[in-house]
Parts: sequence; C-alpha cells; structure tokens
Amino acid sequence: MDHSTGNLLLLRTLCHELRSPIESLRSSTAVLASEPGTLSPAHRREVAALAQEQAVFLEGLLRRAVSTMQGLAEPVDEQVPLCHVLPVAVAGHAAHRVTLRLSGGARGRLVHAHRVRQIIGNLVDNALRHGPADGRVQVSASVRGRALVLVVTDQGESCRPLLAALRRTAPPPGITGLGLWIVRRLVAAEGGTITAFGGVPGVAVRVVLPAPHTAVGLEGVTD
Repeated sequence: MDHSTGNLLLLRTLCHELRSPIESLRSSTAVLASEPGTLSPAHRREVAALAQEQAVFLEGLLRRAVSTMQGLAEPVDEQVPLCHVLPVAVAGHAAHRVTLRLSGGARGRLVHAHRVRQIIGNLVDNALRHGPADGRVQVSASVRGRALVLVVTDQGESCRPLLAALRRTAPPPGITGLGLWIVRRLVAAEGGTITAFGGVPGVAVRVVLPAPHTAVGLEGVTD
C-alpha cells in the first residue's frame, strides 16, 4: 500500500469512527443545555461525565491519526476496568435498545480502553443498523479460563453478510463493512479471535481476548 492510499484509508477510517462519538457528544450537550430543573443535579453530573468521556475518546482518535500520519509511535492505550468502558461504548444509543450483562469477574478485568471501546462500539452500531428497525442488542462479558469473552447479540435473521465481512482481509471500497474490518484488525492487535454465529433467536458476534492482566479489586466483584 503506497503512502497516498494509506492516508486515504486512514481518513476513511477516521471519518467512520468519528460518527458515533460525535452524535453521542451532541446528544449529551443538548441534554446539558436543557432548561434548569429539567435534570436532577445527579443526572446532570452523570451526563456531563459522559460528555467528557466522549471528548476524551475523540481526542484519542485524532491523536492516533496524527501519529500515524507523522510516522510516530501510537499513543499508549490506557488499561482500565471493563465496567468503565462498556457503558461509554454504548452510551450514544437508546437505553431501551442496548443492554449490558457483565459477570463479576469481567467487570474488573483490565482492558485497553480505546481498542475495546472501538470494538464494542462498532459491533453494536452494526447490529443496530442491520438488525430489525425496533430490534434490541445485548452485550455480555464473562471470563472463561483466563480469556475475556465479549458477545454482541442482535435480533437479526442471517449472519452470512456478517461472516463475509469478518473474513475480509482488505478494507472495503466504501463505508459499508468498514466498521467490521476495523473490528477485525483491532481484535487481531489484541491477540484475540472473532467469530459470528446464528443464535436462538438472532445473530451473535463473539470476541475472545487473552487476559494476562490481573483484574483490579472492585468492591463486590465475584465471578
């Protein structure tokens, strides 16, 4: 891949990855701009914290893009507990359409925040976009042996297009399928595996990540 082609792919990838966090940030700031008294102080602080998380994520995307363009080392991806990553990854979607289920052992598992957030965010976006108009998506996380298992399940009827997209070794020519190609590369960078299969009902994508890091101590965490 020559330099100009690589830069074009980077631009396409960046545009794709900016869509969801920008929309989430727009929604959060719209809520914060609502009339005084509309939100409780606690809820306002929660929304403000989410907006800050989205801004930090956007900054990280841009820093990585600049580093790649300039041939610099990629910024260090901070390791944080999974329970701090997943809620932010799905925050831009309607709460009634996306549910999270984390086992006690998975909650405190240390993960690379930027990569895992991109992985889950893209899988959820894809599930909502290509599933039924009113379909729901479930994100579950558990620990099996020393591996972290993340499963995104939707209410779709066929996983053939999904399987084809996940097998793609080169980026697609357009935006369609680009998110899944990005996910595949991120999972590979983590040394993990990704598979898709039909469920009862729905379609599921399972990501298995090696988990060599010790889980942090969180109050009330049990497996």
